[in-house]
Amino acid sequence: MTFRAFADATRPGLVLPGPVHPAHLQDTSVAYTLDEVRFDLDAYDLAWQDYLTAGKPGEAPSQRPDPQLAAEPGPPRVRRTRHDQVDRSNHRPAPRPCHRSHRRGSPHRNDTIGYARTGAGNEVDLLPVLVTGPAGPARTVPLEGQWVDSRWRGDARTIEGKYSQGILATKSILNTDHPSWAIPAPLLALSLQ
Repeated sequence: MTFRAFADATRPGLVLPGPVHPAHLQDTSVAYTLDEVRFDLDAYDLAWQDYLTAGKPGEAPSQRPDPQLAAEPGPPRVRRTRHDQVDRSNHRPAPRPCHRSHRRGSPHRNDTIGYARTGAGNEVDLLPVLVTGPAGPARTVPLEGQWVDSRWRGDARTIEGKYSQGILATKSILNTDHPSWAIPAPLLALSLQ
């Protein structure tokens, strides 16, 4: 079950921003949409926490979501693989980062995901890749995940130093005033679907 489906079923009053093509995550229209839901950041955070813990072993039945969701698979389980990559796909092998990404900042041909290292050795979690869009091929926005409530600009400068812009997925910070934006992870998840 996607976060969008989960939030729709468990939080019917929560406004769910529409999905955005990954190459357009930093468009002005997205900043406007995010600003419209800024007042409800705590509700998105609580929904996200419930989503991540829904159906976990050892939970009391009262902690589980609505029974109508029981037929749907919960959020992906996280486990480590032999390559120490996080597997979020419910028992499928985790994709390995492309080997050239850390040296040259671009994925192997036919890869759709990868990380990059800056000249200083810092890592950008998801580097921009070429994807097909409504107007033809376009590059995605670089993404970095940092579960923080403050002090996000240092990590954002890492992205800006390599790509001049990007998005930092945070716990609760929403800021679109810089070349790299801070967007709470639940809102980014809703935008990426």
